[in-house]
Amino acid sequence: MIEKTSASWELPLAAWAEWRWSEDCELPKLDFVDPMLRRRLSELSKISLWTAHQCVQGLNAVRMIYASQHGEIVRTTEMLGELADNHPLSPTAFSMSVLNASIGLYSIIRGNTEPATAIAAGAETLGYALLEAYGQLSRNPTQPVLVIYADETVPTVWQSQNMHPPHALALLFQNDATMRVRCTRVSGGDLTNTANTQARTLVDCLSSGDDVSWNQSGKSWHWQRLAE
Repeated sequence: MIEKTSASWELPLAAWAEWRWSEDCELPKLDFVDPMLRRRLSELSKISLWTAHQCVQGLNAVRMIYASQHGEIVRTTEMLGELADNHPLSPTAFSMSVLNASIGLYSIIRGNTEPATAIAAGAETLGYALLEAYGQLSRNPTQPVLVIYADETVPTVWQSQNMHPPHALALLFQNDATMRVRCTRVSGGDLTNTANTQARTLVDCLSSGDDVSWNQSGKSWHWQRLAE
């Protein structure tokens, strides 16, 4: 018999923004980014920066948590191909391939010198980013925390991975926000796997107000949008 264990916490949600892929969608224009820099940005960076900017336009200082299961997987895969063909790597491509590239660029663009954290934790990446946000707000409730979650479609060479379309979600947490989100993680629960990612599941909760659950291999996450 597998024993269930759980942990639960609440986060004050001030704003959120989503970028979701569709057949006729275009990548964000990013008018707030210098054109020279904009040309260097990957699809992942563009959707990450766009969602972040929708949430924090009026804030001068905000702590940031960047979460991505696969990070710059398309750019990294291209570089691995270059290495396999004995071609030299582009210094620009290499510098933009690290997990925290997007959040570092956004800090530079905004002149934001507050701490930034990067998280990758498999399919549960968003959930643990929310746990990190709770910890940061608990230590310093007066300063807002921005969580940015983004992933792009994994190249077909990685056949074992789920082929989810590109998606980005930003969530701004401030202690004086009236809306709150309750997060609960349960270990030893439902063994069925949810088809959607954690990010899309959480968006369903925020959009509809319904309680939602996400399950994978006996690990469950539950989210509730509490009344404003």
